Amino acid sequence: MSLTEAGGRSARLVVPTTRTAVGLGCLALVAYFALLPLALLVVKSFKGAGLFDNYALVLSSSANLRAVWWTFAVSAGAAVVALAMGLPLGWLVTATDLPAPRLWRSLFTLPYAIPSFIVALAWTYLASERSGWLNRIAVEHLGLSSALLNVYSATGMILVMGVFFSPLVLMGVAESLARIDPALLEAARLSGASPGRALLDVAWPLVRRSALGGALLAFLATAASYGVPALLGPSAHPPVHVLTTRVKAYIDLHTTRGFNQAIALSAGLFLLAFLFPLASAAMGGSDRGASARPPRPARTRLGPWRWPCFAAVAAVFFGAVALPFLALLVSSFMTNAGLGFSPENLSLIHWKTVLSRSDARTAIVNSLLLAGGAATVALIVAGLIAHGEARSASRFRWVPAALLSIPYATPGTVLAIGSILAFTGGWGLNLFNTAWILLVAYAVKEGALAYRMVREGLAEVHPSMEEAARISGASWGRSIVDVLLPLIRGNLVAAWLLVFMPSFGELTMSVLLFGPQTQTVGTLLFELSSYEDPAAASVLAVIVVVVVIAASLAVRRLSGGRHEGY
Repeated sequence: MSLTEAGGRSARLVVPTTRTAVGLGCLALVAYFALLPLALLVVKSFKGAGLFDNYALVLSSSANLRAVWWTFAVSAGAAVVALAMGLPLGWLVTATDLPAPRLWRSLFTLPYAIPSFIVALAWTYLASERSGWLNRIAVEHLGLSSALLNVYSATGMILVMGVFFSPLVLMGVAESLARIDPALLEAARLSGASPGRALLDVAWPLVRRSALGGALLAFLATAASYGVPALLGPSAHPPVHVLTTRVKAYIDLHTTRGFNQAIALSAGLFLLAFLFPLASAAMGGSDRGASARPPRPARTRLGPWRWPCFAAVAAVFFGAVALPFLALLVSSFMTNAGLGFSPENLSLIHWKTVLSRSDARTAIVNSLLLAGGAATVALIVAGLIAHGEARSASRFRWVPAALLSIPYATPGTVLAIGSILAFTGGWGLNLFNTAWILLVAYAVKEGALAYRMVREGLAEVHPSMEEAARISGASWGRSIVDVLLPLIRGNLVAAWLLVFMPSFGELTMSVLLFGPQTQTVGTLLFELSSYEDPAAASVLAVIVVVVVIAASLAVRRLSGGRHEGY
């Protein structure tokens, strides 16, 4: 008999009733704000004279077919780059005696918390064809006849997205390697296998699913990205347009026909979200032999290659991660970017200009309020869902959490189009062109992150502590506030920050949902970098990077290093 059952008839009746009511309320919120937009999107995509008229219309366009091709080509290329970079790095920082492995792991995963659009913007200062620092050095000082790399190209997009999403592979490989029993590798060595053969025959089969799964996630995330292709694609030769930028182009037509085609393209993107679970099932359920974390992780001694590997890792980090952001930071202080780097060309003029602009201040305040509000709403709803799943005995307690994960796996463009369909008055609420539609979109999109963090905290608290409080006369709500929340305070703050970070600089949904009075940091940054003032854009980007990195470091500290800030 549980303590709750011993608490008397009131505990038996009131507590389950309250918990059930809260659970049903959370389920209704998730269904209305998360599932209704996606359901309407799918239904509306078939609306027309014929069932598949909208799809036939978009597929009859040569521009759309080229966008489909470029989407798959760029996404596949980015997945290959992410795999080529993340796999060896994951092995080096986890399964070898490389110096400072935890530091390198944090350094390579930290930039993933930064919006990909800002990463692409940083690369433009480094590798644009004519004015990029690397290309200017190559042409003016090394005597090369052409640029080393033109970031305004399909190759540039592949490189930027591949590097940005390589932590998906790195973290998956690292987790699988950490669970390999050292006895397996030792047995292979005792049987006469070389270190390389032991890795190929023993370790690789155990981490293959995680590595390929991370590459597949990189593929899907690239296909769903808007900011990077919108910044780099139009200036490429020939121009590179992908599905997400084609959706935005149809929306900008401001016609019913264009909106219907945007819906059809978005529904096609939505189908990509189901590719990962299908492919994951096809690859097998788990990495057998790597399911339990051993007390002593398997590590390969690098011997004389230890310091050369350290230098190689440092060079990769400097070239792929640190150098672009250094270029972004320095550019924000350069009076005239065309004059190159010199002490005389450095000033605070762009910082003073940006901070004095009313639209910049408004955008920063809007983003802080929207990100903070979305994080608070997501924390409350996801926290109640996590608590219901952790403490309920119902067979269906997993349903709200499963539904909450669907928007997280859905491309932001798709969720934004669905939100326009659902929240323009026809289905209860009219949130269009208001800050509320942005807040709802942010909270719905990132709610699964808050759920995961809260669920981990609840797993460390035994239910008997809440039951003891209820036996002492506390209500269900009071037992949570007085007993449970203080015990998982760190997880709650980390969960709040996990939603705040991506919401603060969000662009993909914001560019479709913001209104005249709801300019955000992401949308203003996009306008400045694309049309108005690239120097001001670098300042605003640095501000976003500082805020996001500070929040990411806080998440890592609060989670005891279990989460790298995303």
